Amino acid sequence: MSVGGPVRALMRRLLGRADERRHVAADSGQWARVREVLADALERTPIERASFLATACRGEPELLAEVRSLLAAHDGTGPLDRAPEAMRERMERRLAPGAQVGPYRVLEHHGGGGMGVVYRAHDTRLDRTVALKFLPAHLSSDERAKQRFMLEAQAAAALDHPNICTVHEIAETDDGRLYITMPFYRGETLEARLVRCALPLPLAMDIALQAARGLSQAHERGIVHRDIKPGNLVVTDDGIVKILDFGIAKTAHAQLTSARMILGTAAYMSPEQAVGDAVDHRSDLWSLGVVLYEMITGRRPFAGDSVEALVAAILTAEPAPLTGGSRLALAAGQVIRTFLQKDPVMRFASAADAVGALEDALAGRDTSPPAGASELDVAGGGVAPTGERRQIVPAVVRLSGYASLVERLAPDGGRHAAGAPAGGRRRGRRPARGRGQRAEQR
Repeated sequence: MSVGGPVRALMRRLLGRADERRHVAADSGQWARVREVLADALERTPIERASFLATACRGEPELLAEVRSLLAAHDGTGPLDRAPEAMRERMERRLAPGAQVGPYRVLEHHGGGGMGVVYRAHDTRLDRTVALKFLPAHLSSDERAKQRFMLEAQAAAALDHPNICTVHEIAETDDGRLYITMPFYRGETLEARLVRCALPLPLAMDIALQAARGLSQAHERGIVHRDIKPGNLVVTDDGIVKILDFGIAKTAHAQLTSARMILGTAAYMSPEQAVGDAVDHRSDLWSLGVVLYEMITGRRPFAGDSVEALVAAILTAEPAPLTGGSRLALAAGQVIRTFLQKDPVMRFASAADAVGALEDALAGRDTSPPAGASELDVAGGGVAPTGERRQIVPAVVRLSGYASLVERLAPDGGRHAAGAPAGGRRRGRRPARGRGQRAEQR
């Protein structure tokens, strides 16, 4: 086991705090195991830790409790622990209004995230307003980050669709900072809109439809976004949805992440993405289903007090069903249930299929399950029409990491977490195939 300097220092601090309260003797083999597992956990992302700890601490509840306690102490660090991060943020070289970047004059800082800092700027050549997205300064020396940033530009530039952000060019400043030039869309992100309130059902369905159309073209080109969320969807003043940020996209020809590296935003991750398995276009469809549910209800379908609890909910829980008895509400519920199938095989086969289902729902065409579908399929969410929760067991569980999640629960915990007693059975169904032949836009 190799532990880097920063991780080693963090371990010393955490283990030092724990010396006064640990439940095992300092010279015991279990304390050595705590050190070993803690070191490995600290080298993983918070989302990876849930799956890792379930495996590493299998059959050792005291070890699991001790490591989780130490990790909780790490997550609850105080002002002194946060100082390095605050210093790093202050050291970012934020461009001042009026700064010249090639032919662009910076107007204002507009925002940013983990993979980019965005400015509103004026294109002096073509007399237009644009957005400049820069790789963050602290990553400017990271060749891997630069490569991912280039991939974002190439992925987006390869797509020409009204629901996908256009890329004008990619360039580099004199001091080596990469940036992408994009249109500056007048409007707001869906995230900003949802802060105020949930959306009317027809509007939510239309936004999901536009996003599905954009994803359909991306998927046809072999591009998986992997971070569909409200913050990456802009609704312009004209009501046009634009998908932003292909910075962590995986294409059919290039993948920059290791097999177990997790990228994306936890609340919108598919089950397979949350446990670090390989993902394909169906992971984007799950994420779009989460976004649609949130637009309609004002809350996310899966929640937890920690990343670990959130991952467990994504793997095992069923979202509360939608309320309302209108034809559109029933159709929306059916579409969301297909988006949010735990098994990717049970979701829409393609974004084009999702487009067809959303178009049918908005047009008032029948979207009911085919003849022979079970009552549970129609009621949805594992809840019978009377409100009594059904006891179900998935017929097929294909999720990597599910077994390890159940392993760490109490003897009957696995069935309880899934809401399923022994002997329960659910008749699954696959979404109708054939919509993939529909024209993407009519």
